[in-house]
Amino acid sequence: MKVETAAKTYLAAKVLVTAGPWLLNLRPDFAKYFSVLRQVLYWFEIEDHYQAYLPDKFPIFIWDGRPGLESRYGFPALDGRDGGIKIASPRYDPETTAETVDRTVSAKESEQMYQEQVKPFFRGIGAKCLKSAVCLYTDARHSRFGIGSLEGESDAIIYASACSGHGFKHSFAVGEALGQIALCGESKIDLSSFGFDKLEAKQEHES
Repeated sequence: MKVETAAKTYLAAKVLVTAGPWLLNLRPDFAKYFSVLRQVLYWFEIEDHYQAYLPDKFPIFIWDGRPGLESRYGFPALDGRDGGIKIASPRYDPETTAETVDRTVSAKESEQMYQEQVKPFFRGIGAKCLKSAVCLYTDARHSRFGIGSLEGESDAIIYASACSGHGFKHSFAVGEALGQIALCGESKIDLSSFGFDKLEAKQEHES
C-alpha cells in the first residue's frame, strides 16, 4: 500500500485512517453516516466551597438529564482554585465542518451555559467564565462507532471513526485494538459489531 503526502511517500502493509472530523474530507460518502458537531467546553470560577470541588470529593461525572433537560459532564478543580471547574453540555445541532466551525465562544453562550447548566446544580460556582474552548464530535446515529474496512475495497485500509463524543472513555481501547490489527492482522477483541455495514444512514432532518 502506497500513501502519498505533501511531505513524503510511505509504503505500508496496512493503513489506519483516523482523521476525526476531517474524515468527511477524505471520504465525502461518509457524510450519510456522520455529523460533525461543534462542542464548547467551559471553565467557571469557584467562588465558594472550594474543598468540595477537589478530586477526592468531586469526581469526573456524567449527569444525564431528565426528560426535557440536557445532560452535562465535568471535571473537578484539577488546576487549583484559580483554574475553576470544567463543565460542558453536548450539543447535537447544527452540523458544521472542520474548516468552517466557529471557534469563538461568545459571552452570550457562556452566560446561557451558566444559567441553564451550572447555576441550578453546582453550589459555589460563579458566573465568571475563566476560559472556554471549542472541540468537534464526529457523531453517528445512536452514538455508534465506525471501525473496519469497506466492502468492495482493499482490506488493507481500515477506517476508524470513534467515538461519537465518547473518546475520553473508549479511545485507549480502540487505539490498542487498531494497533493490534496493524501489527498482528487482527485485534484481541471482536470489532465486527462496529463495521460500517452496521451504521444507519442519517435521517433527512438530521442532515
